[in-house]
Amino acid sequence: MKKTLFIILLLSSMVYANTQLSYEYGNKDYNNSMTKIDGKVQNINYKYFDKKQELNLSMQSDNVNRKHSITNVSLPSLDVEKYSAKYSYNLNNVLALKGSFIKIIDNLAPTD
Repeated sequence: MKKTLFIILLLSSMVYANTQLSYEYGNKDYNNSMTKIDGKVQNINYKYFDKKQELNLSMQSDNVNRKHSITNVSLPSLDVEKYSAKYSYNLNNVLALKGSFIKIIDNLAPTD
């Protein structure tokens, strides 16, 4: 699913001149955390804009490895995926229609 979405966004950014596509990858280091060891972050952003409208699509994936600080037993990793979309349409110089959507999928317990 992620690869298909990325390929579609890449091809559409080649067709339209007013588009931007970016990919970010990062590593996290948790020095002062009791259970978190390290993690990865991946982010894909797509932006289309012209004089009257703007569309932003984003997908972020986080993965954090954990280990119990006293017993050194591996704990389940924390996995979070965030999907967001923003759309803005300028009716005139004063009025604009805006809408946004965000969906967060994680494996956190309600008590975490």
